[in-house]
Amino acid sequence: MKSLLNVKSFRSAATEILSIVIGVLLALAVNEWNENRVQTDRANEAIKNINQEIESNIALLKIVHANNTKVLKLIDDSVIGEGEELTEKQQNFIPGLQIQDTAWKTLLSTGVSEYISFSELYKISAIYSVQDIYKKLGFQLVETMMSNQALIQTLAPEKETETRSDLYLDNMKLIVEVEKGLLNLYQQNAKSKD
Repeated sequence: MKSLLNVKSFRSAATEILSIVIGVLLALAVNEWNENRVQTDRANEAIKNINQEIESNIALLKIVHANNTKVLKLIDDSVIGEGEELTEKQQNFIPGLQIQDTAWKTLLSTGVSEYISFSELYKISAIYSVQDIYKKLGFQLVETMMSNQALIQTLAPEKETETRSDLYLDNMKLIVEVEKGLLNLYQQNAKSKD
């Protein structure tokens, strides 16, 4: 009789333990599912923000690129042409240093990138890598121009000197080519979203 009682209490204890284990495993699975859902929603929101940021960058870079292409042509024409002078207004070569990367940096810092497909993450990463190169080239050009202007002012403070844009022509051409490539990447990304 005692052995029958022991078997019943063992079965009862095993059933309770098994139901507790199943309950804990079920709670863990529901928690994991919910966490994945929340992180996927965050990743989708991050992608939406990146796409909006890229759209904003496209609008800005189109204006900058049109201006810079025009300035390059004017500089080329004046260097090759009959020595005609460019006006101060025509010499404004403007690297698009204002393009944004906040949404991309936020995506990387929050850790939700693991919830985005590798191909999409790779494509976005390529865009922002070219954008980073573009901004670095722009900063280098501005820094070089400003350093040269400061040097000229230091060496000849009494003379009125003019900055010659043609000295930076190769750098400007490189920046315009990178602008064109970046615009193409931006627009390919925008088309793939449509």
